Amino acid sequence: MKNVIIIGAGGFARELYSYLKDANYEIIGYIDIQENNFFDLKYLGNEDNFDKKLIQKASFALGVGQINLRKKILVKLSKKSFNFITFIHPQYFVSKEAKIGQVWL
Repeated sequence: MKNVIIIGAGGFARELYSYLKDANYEIIGYIDIQENNFFDLKYLGNEDNFDKKLIQKASFALGVGQINLRKKILVKLSKKSFNFITFIHPQYFVSKEAKIGQVWL
């Protein structure tokens, strides 16, 4: 089972949480600007103030839906060696012509 930390706690993050749980990921907590009531997840701090050892212990799932903020966070945290997962739900269909990997906007 792969350990994952969700970045964000809004609607998109909550949807992502459900998909990751369905796919048997171990979600160890979330990072957000402030602590929220995010199901049963542990609040781990914000993107600038959290236990840096977590970077080695887990991968990260970006649960921010707003594209401009999403890009800003992705660029910032990628420079800090965060390992982001590429997640495709097992029940989704992906075209054979699709290219999956890192995308920099």
